[in-house]
Amino acid sequence: MADAILTPVARSLVEFLFTEAKRLGSVHQKASILQAELEMIQSLLQDNAHAWSDKGERSNSLKVLVTQLSFIAERIEDVLDEYVQRVKPYRRQSNTRLLGCLGKACFFAVSLKPRYDIASKIEDILGSLTAIKTNCQSFGLRPLEQGSSSQTTNIERHNIPLLGDHDLIIEEDELVGIDLPLKELGIRLLSGQNVRSVISLVGEGGIGKSTLARKIYNVATVKQHFDNCQAWITVSQLYNQKTLLKSIIGQLFPEEKSSTEECATQEGLIIALRQKLQTKRYLVVLDDVWQNDFWNVIKRALPINQRGSRIIITTRNANVAASCKETPFDIVQDVQALSPDLSLELFYKKAFRFGGYRAELEKWSRMIVSRCHGLPLVISVVAGLLSPKEKNEYEWRNLLNNLSDVLEEESISKILLLSFLDLPPNLKNCLLYLAVFPEDSLIYHRDIYGLWIAEGFVEARRNMTLDQVAEEYLEELIHRNVVQCEYYYGVEKNIRIHDVMREMIISRADEFRVCQIFSEKNESTFERKSRRLSIHGSMETFLETIEDSGVRSINYTSNTDDELSESSLVTLFEKFKLLKVLNLAFAPLRRLPKEVGTLIHLRLLSLRGTMVEVVPTSIGKLHNLQSLDLSFSSVKMLPESIGELHNLLSLNVESSFIRELPITINKLRKLQFLFASHSTEFIFGIKSFSGVKIHEGIGNLKNLHTLAVVEVHPRKVGLIKELQELRKLSLLCITNLSADVHGRTLCSCIEKMENLKQLNIFSSSENEILGVQHISSPRFLDLLELVLKGRLERFPDWIMKLQNLKGLELSFSRLINDALASVGDLPNLVFLALNQAYDGEELHFDEGRYLKLKELHIRKLEGLRVLKIDRGALRRLEDFKIGDCQKLKKVTTGIQSLGKLKDLTIYDMPVEFTAMIHGCFRDLKHAPYIGVWNLFDQQD
Repeated sequence: MADAILTPVARSLVEFLFTEAKRLGSVHQKASILQAELEMIQSLLQDNAHAWSDKGERSNSLKVLVTQLSFIAERIEDVLDEYVQRVKPYRRQSNTRLLGCLGKACFFAVSLKPRYDIASKIEDILGSLTAIKTNCQSFGLRPLEQGSSSQTTNIERHNIPLLGDHDLIIEEDELVGIDLPLKELGIRLLSGQNVRSVISLVGEGGIGKSTLARKIYNVATVKQHFDNCQAWITVSQLYNQKTLLKSIIGQLFPEEKSSTEECATQEGLIIALRQKLQTKRYLVVLDDVWQNDFWNVIKRALPINQRGSRIIITTRNANVAASCKETPFDIVQDVQALSPDLSLELFYKKAFRFGGYRAELEKWSRMIVSRCHGLPLVISVVAGLLSPKEKNEYEWRNLLNNLSDVLEEESISKILLLSFLDLPPNLKNCLLYLAVFPEDSLIYHRDIYGLWIAEGFVEARRNMTLDQVAEEYLEELIHRNVVQCEYYYGVEKNIRIHDVMREMIISRADEFRVCQIFSEKNESTFERKSRRLSIHGSMETFLETIEDSGVRSINYTSNTDDELSESSLVTLFEKFKLLKVLNLAFAPLRRLPKEVGTLIHLRLLSLRGTMVEVVPTSIGKLHNLQSLDLSFSSVKMLPESIGELHNLLSLNVESSFIRELPITINKLRKLQFLFASHSTEFIFGIKSFSGVKIHEGIGNLKNLHTLAVVEVHPRKVGLIKELQELRKLSLLCITNLSADVHGRTLCSCIEKMENLKQLNIFSSSENEILGVQHISSPRFLDLLELVLKGRLERFPDWIMKLQNLKGLELSFSRLINDALASVGDLPNLVFLALNQAYDGEELHFDEGRYLKLKELHIRKLEGLRVLKIDRGALRRLEDFKIGDCQKLKKVTTGIQSLGKLKDLTIYDMPVEFTAMIHGCFRDLKHAPYIGVWNLFDQQD
């Protein structure tokens, strides 16, 4: 792990050498020597990576080495920051105020003293590194002989495709062996007595308790049964009863969340919650409960009404489960370990995910699986260790030998440690940094990318953006099964960390000084080791406790609704002027003070989900800012000074109140990602966007990879013409189009975009023709997702050339004469949504087509009378939603032939159709979840 400590500063040194130090004489020379010394030590540590799993004196000596290297890394970071503060401003002034030789002379004169100081400090660091190299040898660390293998410093390319390019569904893996427990739990939730009952899921860590509970919790049928009166609360060992009570109220009654502040006491919250739930049928999941006294308090707030309410508790402690069984209606359900055969099935799915199965490995696979004790988490992690390796007996036997030392005491944590030690240095930092997120967080993938990049964990590669490299990192962590992935059929991914894995991550992140958590539980004993801090609690308490100005990163998560005051932020900015990361996402914040402009080192600023309305003009002083996230905030406009952020790579104002971007946006020549939708809605998976206006000049942003969502002028085509300059675009979403004004120009521009992966085109109204039929030879043949919203004169022929297309959404197309028949021939189509897309009377899904389709959403096909599904058609369909087709009375052959169906949702359909579905229930036993309801009745 020590090699990973040096990775970010080594990368910063490389950037410094190539972009800044060329003209700095001795500074450049000494920095080059320093870079070479760092690389030599990194190589030595990588060659001896096995030493970190040793026990005893050698391991303790290496921990001392970690501390020494951490101090070295901090000193290098200080020198680079000093350059930014003392030298770089002179260079910028000389470039703007003076010309030619006079400007250069001025720069060298005024920067002479700070350059001398920086060179001296680098010299001191080199002396310290020489001493550390000597220590490495005294610890017994030796370079490997030439030809020997060692752990790679970069992620090896094992021909592992990205999730967006591979039909990989994590849910199938998680369901191995829990089909029957899942159905059993579903029956207990949806049937039985009306009296409130408690269902306790008990089992050791990693056995699948939370997975089981989450599967049933998210099912549409369950949400309907409990009228969406549901709450999921992660309790864990460190909890605050008052905070958890507020969280339950906030989830069950979000519209009344603010009123909970009037309940100053815990008892007041209990009384308020009890009163609100007396007439409700509710479902509350209390995940990861450790102590009996928690239940003794919380049960008083959850009334035993006669509405069929249910409480699910997951716990590792059998005594907790027993204490929750207070009535004959309460149940303790033991979650069993997987059988040897099911364990092997899960192991194969993970280890041979991309093929390469060899029969001679079965013996070794069974021996490995036997060490995992039937725990899905351990099986997944162990299989993840093997997934990227060669499929041969040597690798399997080698892993088995490594597992032999971790069979008994603390076997889970030690196996997880093995998976951590097997990671390349880049990924070690990236994984440990995830400790900054609160327990059970659902983490958006783009949030992770931005933080990793800002922290310097992501290496630059030729012909790749930093985001693309970060995506590869995340894919590798997913493939190794050290993080859990929840995602849509296309590209969007959310990440979750298993609580057992998180315990290991937090411990190692603290030990290796990657990051630390400051919370109300440790505020009295907290000792800062890392420069990266995650605050879980009160900002005021943090500011009173931490005096050290060396902090570089703050990720803030509030556990109260108390507003984060402007004065607290001013104090924060004054104390920590060297901040590079400031993540205030979803903080209770209303104002961003102008003093934010003093944070000249800042690379990432997130105000995502805050109540901030005004961005101060001083934001333009943050010349090193790379990522600015204002999504889901209350910001109404951006200042003109936004154009001064010349290093900005990502700007996200998605779902804010911004309707128009300033013209200075077009000065951001390095900008790669622009997310600017005004609002986004999903109606049973069908997207609806409202765009943001952008001034002409967008063609200057030639590095753009993402442009979403742009609202074009209803009578001008200038902005669309500029799109042909954006040849790097991989995601384009454009709205307010009409065929007469924009059609041919749009088609001419986008058909030349070779890198497009996602394309969303929306008309100005439901009846407006899109005019996309003019595309003849599209170059974007690797397109994964296509969304067309607007009238189509005919089904565009060019769509059938998109052989890699995975998702297709058509809204308001109003096609006729079974024009959709050819869609079934798209070989990789996984998702299909039709919303007022077809006016024909019969829709036919015939055998031999739609070979990979897993999700089918049909809505408001107003002319549809017959839905025909041939026996053997839609063999892989898992999720089928249909609604508001008022003339549809029957399905020939039938839904009952869909053998892999998991979720059937029917809404706002004629009585005859609903009755027909009820008549098929007996034949739909294989589908765990069936929901039938009327949305409009619910709204009334």
